[in-house]
Amino acid sequence: MIISSLIAACSAVTDYMEDRPLGSKLLQRFDRQFILLEATVLTFTIVSHQKDGEYLLYLVDELSQLKYPHDIPNTFEFARIQAERISGVIQKVKDNMKKMKNLAYMEVTDSGASMVVNFVLGMSGKDVGVSYKFREEKGIYAVSIRGSRSCKVHLGRIVNQLATELGGSGGGHDKACGAVIPKEKILQFVKKFNSKLN
Repeated sequence: MIISSLIAACSAVTDYMEDRPLGSKLLQRFDRQFILLEATVLTFTIVSHQKDGEYLLYLVDELSQLKYPHDIPNTFEFARIQAERISGVIQKVKDNMKKMKNLAYMEVTDSGASMVVNFVLGMSGKDVGVSYKFREEKGIYAVSIRGSRSCKVHLGRIVNQLATELGGSGGGHDKACGAVIPKEKILQFVKKFNSKLN
């Protein structure tokens, strides 16, 4: 029961829900640093294997046996490798991020938009970060959006409305959401989104 609660607490951290009533209650049961370590090890292991369905099923099986993420073989090494990848992404964000009045944004070519968006947000000094990656096989952009703690609008609602208007789809939480936008409308999406953040 303790480990299943810990895994739920890790999920609350990685899904930006630690300040919500249930997430906050879960985190109070554990040492915060331990939760952050376990959440990072688990998340980096999952991300580094996101296209390896067999490994992900193995990971689910290990977790269902109530193992701590750090007790699953090689998870620390997978986390280290992912951390090296991320340090390369940080440099690319510094070199390629663009800023508008109310947000910062960046097109992603060789990593996941959901990882890049956190660095765009953190390094830009803006309250909203946007990253997007072209999915050639579908002719769309997959968009990830994050808001800082001081962001006062519900990003998921704005994104849902705007994406729908542009022939895509989207939505999510107040500070973390996503969208699918047709290829030819991505810059229009960014500009309109920026104007709706006033």
